[in-house]
Amino acid sequence: FEVVHEGELRYILGMEVKRNYEKNTLGVVQRKYSLDVVEKFGMKACNVKNTPLPGGFKLAPKSQEDEEDTDAPYRQLVGSVMYLATCTRPDLSYAMCVLTRRFDTPTKATWEAANMVLKFIKGTPDTGLLYKQSKSPQLVAFVDSDWAGEEETRKSTTGYVIMFCGSPVSWRAGLQKNVSTSSTEAEYVALCECTKEVVYLRRIVEECGCKQDGPTTIHVDNEAAVKLAHNQYGGRRTKHIELQFHFTRSKIMSGEVILTRISSAENPADIFTKALAFPAFRKHSKAILGGGAGQEAPEREGVKIP
Repeated sequence: FEVVHEGELRYILGMEVKRNYEKNTLGVVQRKYSLDVVEKFGMKACNVKNTPLPGGFKLAPKSQEDEEDTDAPYRQLVGSVMYLATCTRPDLSYAMCVLTRRFDTPTKATWEAANMVLKFIKGTPDTGLLYKQSKSPQLVAFVDSDWAGEEETRKSTTGYVIMFCGSPVSWRAGLQKNVSTSSTEAEYVALCECTKEVVYLRRIVEECGCKQDGPTTIHVDNEAAVKLAHNQYGGRRTKHIELQFHFTRSKIMSGEVILTRISSAENPADIFTKALAFPAFRKHSKAILGGGAGQEAPEREGVKIP
């Protein structure tokens, strides 16, 4: 096939790309796509919300919910927002993790929750990723879990984000496959999932010429999980954990990852495991999308695209 050079990349697959050569930054947003989705589902004139879901929001068990709402375009709405959450909006990940649990049986309650997400998107169409130049770019990860947070199955939620050059390159919010018997086990399972993604990304960035100086730091807010990963904690309470989840321990021994304790209040991965009230949501979303994970970051200058 012939290749045609059409100049600097500014728009691809619904994503707008903006370079700031003075500040050496690259921003990726989906402003047009976001506003198109809001308008498509009749929410153009709605009032905006400051969080995707209300703080502490949980889906009620199916037996306690109202009747199914098969007429609402629930699947189309969730699918449209899922593209945002996958490409440039990690702050929408937990909301999508929750709403996709009722993909086959949408109700009036889940439809209303989906509309809340659209109200949040309407107020934040310019939110996106901002990558900054670094002389020695290193991967850094944050991981968290919400033990038995799913009220129907009592499964736990895994959440992690991996940062590179000041912005996320990988993130996830999802239910764990098995029921964990303790918060330590839930955190240990989440840690394993994060470690696997870190190992994969280390290979990718090193192939691209970004050598990783030493092990990648993974920030964890559960001290017992850290001790278990270092084989300092065990016994009858943890002997049932499947062997595959000891993957993290092997990568610590090989020198590819290192675990660092972080307080729950300062862990930005908390945004992927539960619906937070506005102060905590704003703090963690700024830490992730503002390029300063784990601390209050400055506003993201240069991301907005006219």
